[in-house]
Amino acid sequence: MPKANPRKTVAQTHSAKVVLVAWNVRRIRAKRGISQERLAYQAGIDRSYMASLERQSKNPTIDLLDRIAETLGVHLSEFFARPSKHAVSCKTSPKRRKSARLGKPRVQKNKRNGPTPQNFE
Repeated sequence: MPKANPRKTVAQTHSAKVVLVAWNVRRIRAKRGISQERLAYQAGIDRSYMASLERQSKNPTIDLLDRIAETLGVHLSEFFARPSKHAVSCKTSPKRRKSARLGKPRVQKNKRNGPTPQNFE
């Protein structure tokens, strides 16, 4: 019987913890109605780092997680709580579309004739 590779087990465990922390930070932040930018500013970290943390591409220190927890008003252990079986993934707020500028035509590329302006009412 082959032995399990301990490095793979450690990496899988580490990965699961990063996913769990990222999911809980996002869930709590969204529940409180706080943007990533606002949370990052109040916690004293860069907004892009906050986004990376929620995307699971950063491995935050305990000190950093403690600052985020304090800013959100929760105990640090909340970031390591496993979701219930009935938990729903957090929904992000809808992306804002840039409003069309009034009075300026939109330009649409036409394969044959090149760009052509189209006015919208």
